[in-house]
Amino acid sequence: MIQKTEEKDSQNTKQVYVLIPAYEPEETLVRLLRELGDKTNYRVVVINDGSSEQCQEIFRQAAAYATVLTHPINQGKGCAIKTGLKYLR
Repeated sequence: MIQKTEEKDSQNTKQVYVLIPAYEPEETLVRLLRELGDKTNYRVVVINDGSSEQCQEIFRQAAAYATVLTHPINQGKGCAIKTGLKYLR
């Protein structure tokens, strides 16, 4: 089940969300998330689109900087984006 989260910054303005669909990502994903995490007005959602077991450590590291949603099997970029949008609603 996907749950909605309400997040607002200290000035009570809307948050900027970044959706990142990811299939078989490399370590550069974690570096990107670390850099985005330094921007306080960004909230990042990574959608693991059915990546292999070998990539699971990358997603575990990514979870320190972003919300990680997971598809059990690869469903394509469009479906991953839709999953992220559903999460934000």
